[in-house]
Amino acid sequence: MGVAAQRTVNECLRVAAGETFLVVFGRELAELASAVAAVARAVGAKVETFELTGQPGDEARIAPTLARCDASAFLASYQADIGVRRAMVTMKGKRRHAHLIGLTDAVIRQSLTTDPREMSELGRQLIAHVRPSSTIRVTSPAGTSLVVQTDPANRWHCEHGILEGPGWTNLPAGEVITSPANVEGVFVPDGGVWLTDGSDLGRVATQRLQLRFSKGRLVAAEGADDAARALLEHLDAGQEGRRVGQVTFGINTGVVAPIGVSCQDVKLRGFHMILGYSAPELTGASWNGTRVVQLLQRRASVWIDDVQVLANGRYVLSG
Repeated sequence: MGVAAQRTVNECLRVAAGETFLVVFGRELAELASAVAAVARAVGAKVETFELTGQPGDEARIAPTLARCDASAFLASYQADIGVRRAMVTMKGKRRHAHLIGLTDAVIRQSLTTDPREMSELGRQLIAHVRPSSTIRVTSPAGTSLVVQTDPANRWHCEHGILEGPGWTNLPAGEVITSPANVEGVFVPDGGVWLTDGSDLGRVATQRLQLRFSKGRLVAAEGADDAARALLEHLDAGQEGRRVGQVTFGINTGVVAPIGVSCQDVKLRGFHMILGYSAPELTGASWNGTRVVQLLQRRASVWIDDVQVLANGRYVLSG
């Protein structure tokens, strides 16, 4: 708990003496919130804490402090009030914000303790291999065979967790993302499929799913009838649900295998995809969907313009 709190306050948010730091938390993460507040007080920050009640009015009660604080952290479950969650990541002024949603004890011990400087360097090396119009080829032992074309109009973003200025980051961090121009082929999500509401389709079922993509869209889901049907129904209930919004490289070296928690599993070393949400504020994409569906896989091998960067789930980068 102590290491995770120190990483959050000292290395990610870089809270300094004299700054006002707001910690908003749900009861389920009260222990971590207390540790985060204690670390901030130790560096001389003025700390204010607010425990969510789950009742109308929470958003209004935190608004005055949120408007004037230098840094903030939000620690809660996926069931926390959406209005409060949106308020925390609606950035005004020079506030720095860490968003910690859906954490478990395992996440706090594992991915939240990874050195963000290590992730930053890994992300830098990865992005250095990409050109404006690169071809990314992806395979996996489970059956993935995919070709991705990057979009020169869109940015690559490395979420390493270090905030050097105003803005916000998810914690645990550990992703390099972009919104692609095209995706063709088959993707087997043997690491899990997470739907917009935070629920998953079950690892047993998703290991048998084969997802077929053409022109950047999911055109067929085969191999696990119930899971395939549930996935397609969920995607088709939203705008641009079947379109590939993001391709992502997980770069959190503290994640060694899926544990069934989406906020950590998507950081697993390897290549993953997100349907619907293009993260336009980060990638510069000109479109966005209303669904956020994470497709995760294990032991990927990846080549960027014929240069291998991942071999069976391990990075083979240099320089």
